Amino acid sequence: MMRQMTQVRPGPIRGTLRTTQGKLRKQLLETHPPTLDKNSSTHSVALQDPFSHKPYLSNWHCLGFAQRFDWTKPTELNIGDIPLVVWKNGTDVLVAPNVCKHLGSTLHEGAIDEEGCLVCPYHGLKHGREHAIGKTMMHQGKLYWTPDTTLHATPPSIPNINAKGFVHSFLEFDMDASLEDCAMNTMDVNHPGWVHHGTIGFGNRGGPTDVIHRELSDRSVSLQFKYNANRVVSATKGKGRSTKNFHFYELPCFTWSVVTFGQDRLLYIGADFLPLSRHKTRWFVTVVHNYYTNPIQKKAVEMAARLILSQDQQQMGRQSKYDDMRKLVSSKHHLPFEVRIVTVVELFCPFRAHALRLIYRATVPG
Repeated sequence: MMRQMTQVRPGPIRGTLRTTQGKLRKQLLETHPPTLDKNSSTHSVALQDPFSHKPYLSNWHCLGFAQRFDWTKPTELNIGDIPLVVWKNGTDVLVAPNVCKHLGSTLHEGAIDEEGCLVCPYHGLKHGREHAIGKTMMHQGKLYWTPDTTLHATPPSIPNINAKGFVHSFLEFDMDASLEDCAMNTMDVNHPGWVHHGTIGFGNRGGPTDVIHRELSDRSVSLQFKYNANRVVSATKGKGRSTKNFHFYELPCFTWSVVTFGQDRLLYIGADFLPLSRHKTRWFVTVVHNYYTNPIQKKAVEMAARLILSQDQQQMGRQSKYDDMRKLVSSKHHLPFEVRIVTVVELFCPFRAHALRLIYRATVPG
């Protein structure tokens, strides 16, 4: 049951995400066991428990738009501090730590052989299906991965992406900001009047009205409000200036919003956040709409979305990277309607991507 929040009052976390630490550790040991080289008197073992931190990873994580992967070669990427390599083994997409289990070479510059194995460029050691961690899934045009093979739920969805009368576009942006900053930005109703104010923005200094915050579960929050877009943007949308807005955030890194113009024009913006490092986050953005749907009009909507996201990108670059100073100075002042932002900050504390380390050292018999 949804519960309406009326006071700006941060509260304790009401629940924690399901812990799969033991299962993940067991899986890693099963797929990457320490082995003894028969020609050597030494063997390699895990130097640090890779799941000693909170299970931020025990969720679906978007790795990118499916159509933009080149499956003729492996792809390097990070989730926070965790280096991964992605490649295709026949019809299956596999993900493994980007570290060879022999002498620690990275694998993303290796080749994929006829058997679908990833071959290390250092000594030719093959990495196959048995070396992969977790599972992958294609969903709404994106590749998702989770290390938790017991996770049965599908990745989060954007409404109406494949509905009749709707078209969609895919955009990708790298933001020089932490995952927490990106989360707060998406649920912040006060910044459009400043960051998105002007000819190419939609914001106005009047701010939102009729704001309602709701906590939908212990891992998702929403807000709805009315907003008057500026006159330039309103002219391109039609149906007047007043809009109805709904924003949704699901921990740890998925969000979507919908803007309603008049009675029937809908604009959805969905985003999956991939933390690349402590202060860099990649946004995989999906733009879905049921107006301006011919190819030329669709391109115009995509260009408008790019301009607005570039404004967010500029502000994210302004976010201070001095974490210790921010702890002392920031979040001491609150603007109206920030209850959900405070809640998001509290819920994110146990799931900081930068704290995660996937460190293993294991050898594979020749």
